[in-house]
Formats: sequence, C-alpha cells, structure tokens
Amino acid sequence: MGEREGRARCGAGKVYVDTLLAEVLAAERIVPDFEHTRPQPDTALLFVHRTLPDGEIYWVNNRRQRPESVEATFRVSG
Repeated sequence: MGEREGRARCGAGKVYVDTLLAEVLAAERIVPDFEHTRPQPDTALLFVHRTLPDGEIYWVNNRRQRPESVEATFRVSG
C-alpha cells in the first residue's frame, strides 16, 4: 500500500492521521465489536468487552435514566 493523505506505513503497521475511527475500521475491513439501534435520537449505550479462556463477556451500560429497547449486534461467534 502506498502512502496517501491521512495514512502511512510504520514498520509492519499503519498510522492514520485526521481520520475517523469508523473510516479506519472500514478501510481495514474490521466490523464493529458492538452495534445497536437507536430508538431515541439521544439513546446512549457504552460497552466493555472482555475475552476469557472459556467465553466472551460484554457489559452494556445505558447512559439514560430510562429503559431502552434496542437490537444489539456483537462481534462474536458461537
């Protein structure tokens, strides 16, 4: 891959500058670890993902003081 604006090689890796994370992940063909629908314009969920020897743990935190009904997608299989 040749050097272009916003991206350069650095050893065996790449450095992105002034590029949104979503754009970097799309360029590298990496699907999001967690996605959810937004039933309200201000729906706000945070998440933490941990990999254990025997499984995966996702902790999802609703940042609003109301119940939310969302559809979520997690980047795991099995």
